[in-house]
This record gives sequence, structure tokens and C-alpha cells, in this order.
Amino acid sequence: MKKMSPKTMLFPAFALAVLLFSHLPAFAAGLKNDSELGVVLTSGNSKTSSSDFKQLNSYGWDTHFLKLGGNFLRTTTDGVLKAKNWGSQLKWEEKISGNTSGYAGVGVESNPFAGFNQRHSSDLGLKYSIWNNEETTWSFEAGYRLTIENLVVGPRRHLRFLRTFTEISAPLNLNVSGKLSAEFLPGLAEFSDYRLNLEPSISAMLAKYLSFKVGYRVRYTNQPLPGAAFKTDTAFTTALVAQIK
Repeated sequence: MKKMSPKTMLFPAFALAVLLFSHLPAFAAGLKNDSELGVVLTSGNSKTSSSDFKQLNSYGWDTHFLKLGGNFLRTTTDGVLKAKNWGSQLKWEEKISGNTSGYAGVGVESNPFAGFNQRHSSDLGLKYSIWNNEETTWSFEAGYRLTIENLVVGPRRHLRFLRTFTEISAPLNLNVSGKLSAEFLPGLAEFSDYRLNLEPSISAMLAKYLSFKVGYRVRYTNQPLPGAAFKTDTAFTTALVAQIK
């Protein structure tokens, strides 16, 4: 039997999620969905193809909050694969008191160009909402991460990290908003094996449920994996975003 590619598995799953999240009125009050799609095609002297897909579904009720997300990126130049990565995440949040919540999450991702075929992560920690209203949100998370990496070159690795994460989203004017997320992962066994993830973005509203987004993703690994040529991976993305809430 032919093995299904990550792209083949992710797209039907998230398409089904969008359908369910849009047509279950009994859950409508607690559901949110964000779907991003960016595609770039060129021809002539240089033929390139780039697709970037990202999705986040969330559902909140009482003191519980559940998030399911995924992403996929693929780039080819003259038929040669130049970049490919994908990931999926599941996260549970439980309100403890006031602005404080506990969280637990699992995730899997792949990026052979960065040196790993699969990276499995498990998170546990606390989240504090610094600011939360209809227009502006700002939160901070601190916890522990266990990671298992299946490398392109070399044996499987088991790693432990401390994890800090913050995200702020605020309007810049009536139709434009900005968001910034930052994640820092210092290694527990060796602090110099730290990782840093940043993603600033700006979104402009086109219609009630549709907006145009420009973002810049930075993934920094202080000790690159075997087979990875650089410490830093970046991606400048433009995408249409459909939001249901």
C-alpha cells in the first residue's frame, strides 16, 4: 500500500475540521477557526512553486480550552525541492484561578532540511493572561518540554528544555492588527543547546471573515543538527486568512 504523504494526510483532516467547526451550531459559541493559505507560482526563466498552509481550531467551554493546529510548507525551483516542513499540535488548557491556567500539549513536526525527519514534543506548564479583551490579548507561558528527535543523520535523541512563550495581539487601526509571538527553549542538559522562535505579523481586514496577512517566521537553533547548514531558518509569508468565530 502506498504511504500517504504528510500533505495528503493534513489537508483532508483540516478541511473536515473547517466543515465541522462551521456547521455545528450547538458548539458555535465556543468555536474559533483560523485558516491561512499562501501560494506563489512563477514561470519563464525560472519556474518556482511555493505553498504555505496553516490552520488553528480552538474550542472553549466552562474552564476548559482545546486547540488543534497544523502547518505545511513546500517550495520547489525548476522542479527541485528546496524546502519542505510540516507540523501538527494539540493543546489542552484548564483555568485554575483568575488569569492563570495550566496547559498540556503534544506536537509532531518534520523538517529534513533542518536535520530531522520527525520531532515529537510534549509540554506541561502554566499560562498567565496579562491582558485579555475583545481587541488586545497578551499572554505568557512557562513550563517544561520533552523532545524526541529522529534525525536525518545520526541516532535518535531525547532532549529536555525549559520553555517560555509570549504572544501579544493588538489593533494598529480600525482595519489593521499586529501580532508577535516569541518562544525560548534553553536546554536543561546543556544550556548552549537553546532554540528561539519568533513570528511577527500584520493582518489587514478585507471582509468580515477574510483578511490579508504578512508574516516573518524565524527559527534559530544554537547547535544545528547534523546535516543542517545554518543555525537560522526564516520564512517571509503572505497569505489569505479565513476566520470563523
